[in-house]
Amino acid sequence: VAELRVIGSTRHWATVGEAPVMAHLRALSLQRCRLSVAAVERFAAAVPEGCGLCSLSMRETGLGPPGTEKLAASLRLARLSRLDLANTGAGPAGLRALAGSALGFERGWMALHQ
Repeated sequence: VAELRVIGSTRHWATVGEAPVMAHLRALSLQRCRLSVAAVERFAAAVPEGCGLCSLSMRETGLGPPGTEKLAASLRLARLSRLDLANTGAGPAGLRALAGSALGFERGWMALHQ
């Protein structure tokens, strides 16, 4: 499985991050899944170390600045080369967090859509 699109919502985002398929996944779409700040934190912490995820769509998830900051703090997502945050309400604070994060935005290889 190279790409996966999750539809809906759950209280168990850590279970999504821990799914065995995550170790091999290259692209994940959580588009339109409603994610709280705690959900983003649980998901990002549960993603396996060294996972090869290159593309993550969080489009229309309602992350807001606090959720975007939690995402930016995740070292386990450092291989991302594409991050779609369209219509998330990331705002300037969230984008500043991404710019200074280990996600690689400062290296100029992340396509960030806001």
